[in-house]
Amino acid sequence: MKLAVYGPNIPGALQRKGTFHIHAADCADRKRRPWSEFDDSGEASWELDAADKVEVCDAVYTPGEFECRSGDYLYDFHFYPCCAALPIGELKPEGYYEEVAQ
Repeated sequence: MKLAVYGPNIPGALQRKGTFHIHAADCADRKRRPWSEFDDSGEASWELDAADKVEVCDAVYTPGEFECRSGDYLYDFHFYPCCAALPIGELKPEGYYEEVAQ
């Protein structure tokens, strides 16, 4: 699923939902809502394709680059209803991303 990732500089009360807010890339809310609430540019920080929530988490907090394991920071993400049905996915084993990079 193509996703839009907003964050980490989400101001005010919105931050309580999570450091990163995730929408489906084609979500109608992205056209209606004033995204300037999220950052100065009003644009998504980036877009990515992901099959599950662990993949999104690991794209932001890559194990090996950060002192974490796969999926450790899932609590730091708020998945909006447009992509909330995305499965959680499986945690990747230690060293998975180093092997993939080679």
